[in-house]
Amino acid sequence: MTKKQRQVLNFIERFWETHKYSPSYREISKMEGTALSGAHAIVSALSEKGFIHAEKGRARAIYPIPVWRCMRHEADISDPK
Repeated sequence: MTKKQRQVLNFIERFWETHKYSPSYREISKMEGTALSGAHAIVSALSEKGFIHAEKGRARAIYPIPVWRCMRHEADISDPK
């Protein structure tokens, strides 16, 4: 994982903890200081590596894997596994 990917993943996780919904690509790009296409590329890479789940075509649909599993009733979000 690159440094930028780690920063974006940390941002997404903190955003979820604070707001209980996903950050937008615009919020990610603003935090990272990059264009929307750069934010999309980082999110796509994190999704391909299995760190997040990002639903295409839906607004605010970027989920850290523990949140995604909980939403699908696969795991308890407090479960460290």
